Amino acid sequence: MPMLEINNHKMHYEIHGEGSPAVCMGGWGTFCHGNEGLLARGLPMSTKF
Repeated sequence: MPMLEINNHKMHYEIHGEGSPAVCMGGWGTFCHGNEGLLARGLPMSTKF
């Protein structure tokens, strides 16, 4: 499980697709959950959970 730590906050993320990613990050961990495949058809993307 890839993790990123920024300002002492750890975040799990997933990358879908290839190339330069777009980042989908909302206020809740499930903001983009379930839409990664559809969104990644046009842009590679990283989602935060």
